[in-house]
Amino acid sequence: MIVPMKKITVLVQSKDITETLHELAKAGVLHIEHQNEPVSRDLSEFEEKYSALSKAIEFLTPSKKEHKLHQGGAEKLVTKILSLIDEKDILIENLRKVTKDINIWKEWGDFYPGLIDDLKRKHIWVRLCKITKKEAANIPEGVLLKEVSRKGNVLYCAIISTRDIELAFEVLALPERSLGEMMNDEQEKEMRIKEIDKELDELSVNRASLISYKSKLVSLIEFNRAHAGSGRFERLSYIRGYSPLDTVSSLEKISKKQKWGLVVEDPAEEDNVPTLVKNPRFIEIIKPVFQMIKTIPGYKEVDVSMWFLLFFSIFFGMLIGDAGYGAIFFIINLFCHIKFRNKVKDKSIFFLTYILSAATIAWGVLSGTFFGQAYLPERVGPLLPYLRDNMNVQALCFFIGAAHLSIAHIWKFLRKFPSLKAFSEVGWIAILWG
Repeated sequence: MIVPMKKITVLVQSKDITETLHELAKAGVLHIEHQNEPVSRDLSEFEEKYSALSKAIEFLTPSKKEHKLHQGGAEKLVTKILSLIDEKDILIENLRKVTKDINIWKEWGDFYPGLIDDLKRKHIWVRLCKITKKEAANIPEGVLLKEVSRKGNVLYCAIISTRDIELAFEVLALPERSLGEMMNDEQEKEMRIKEIDKELDELSVNRASLISYKSKLVSLIEFNRAHAGSGRFERLSYIRGYSPLDTVSSLEKISKKQKWGLVVEDPAEEDNVPTLVKNPRFIEIIKPVFQMIKTIPGYKEVDVSMWFLLFFSIFFGMLIGDAGYGAIFFIINLFCHIKFRNKVKDKSIFFLTYILSAATIAWGVLSGTFFGQAYLPERVGPLLPYLRDNMNVQALCFFIGAAHLSIAHIWKFLRKFPSLKAFSEVGWIAILWG
């Protein structure tokens, strides 16, 4: 069910705003709503640190070893990690360029571009060209063509002359360095990238400490946002937010003790009230599905957790529809539950899978389906032969769909009543079943 909320305003002297926020944070009973744009120098610094820290953690792998760090050490480590990451990015980009140049010039072999420039000063022109065999036959007189290598119909040539002449094909611009220098550079960059990867791997022992520091930063950011976003009026400041109905009494006790001004009122129609959903433990097991589809009801909407769990289990059982597969799901889930029970904090996924497996087994037993049914002897019949007929199953699906929609219309009827608009839902139910 969706927990009823109250709109809370805490009024204090501006000099006490920091202490007030600390007390509210300790109590953990107020969802704060900013009254001003939360902007401050401290907040910007914390957000920059958080961004840098998050990026650094991404490049560290989980490690069985753990090394504890103090805050100053964590910040220095983040700077070091980001420096290594930036260096690696630059190396990868330059390596890509070097590899591209090597692929272009490897057919020419190793030569010194500066030597060609020296020959030019001695009135010997050497030009490198990629030409076809047909083009090679049309070389001007007095020009020497030296084939360096060949790739299919393409000749990699050095064209040598004692004067500067125009050629009928493209002349390649010389590289800045020799092929050997390029390959050495490539090797050095590859080695440095491996060294950086090794350094980052060694620094991964600090990953757990950085994650712990990250959670502290989140608290500091939230605190500073609340501080910067609080309302102000002359020498007074106020904090506004929403609190669950059952925690208002404890908030009132704190306000009396701290001598705060406190206003408790019902949320207005236009207020953006946060949603807190609390259900019995047996219904809470559907939470993993809601987390997967990333949905949560609005404050003025209806919590459908119980009905979603009921119909989702039925539909799952019908879709798999085989007791044998259901038993396999159950056994695998039981194994995982036992093996990982101390590593998984929220165990609702295990209990949800038990229910889905049980629904699958139940449907399989009712329809007489165990790893398929063609091989089963005739005496192994379904408990409910009705489910062996496809037409009957279709009729059952329509019935479940109608029941599903009827529940929604009944809910809307109760929410609209005593308005006359509520009776439109009765009409829709009649049309649905008709």
